[in-house]
Amino acid sequence: MSENSEEILNDTVVENDTVAEKDTAAENDSTAEYEVVSIPISDGTERDFAIMDTFEVEGQNYMAVSLIEEDEIQEGVYIYRYQNAEDGDVIVEKITAPAEYKKVSKFYECM
Repeated sequence: MSENSEEILNDTVVENDTVAEKDTAAENDSTAEYEVVSIPISDGTERDFAIMDTFEVEGQNYMAVSLIEEDEIQEGVYIYRYQNAEDGDVIVEKITAPAEYKKVSKFYECM
């Protein structure tokens, strides 16, 4: 499991998307079976992440995501807190507390 190295802006609202709806050149796209979120990072650009899993720890929702580059899911999993907004968007929050990240990471590893 990777450290949370992608700098994500706190309380970022992202819209759900699926790779299957995107215009991709590869017909056998390895990401086609995963839901994808585009998350703005600290430099202002957006990166696409495949949602590998969602889970709950102590009443909080979390998502495990992997970076997508050139229509391929990269190795490594990043974990973020999220909330579902009433309008269908997802609010992604960076986990800033080391103790929380450690607890959630351990939970995910044991799933």
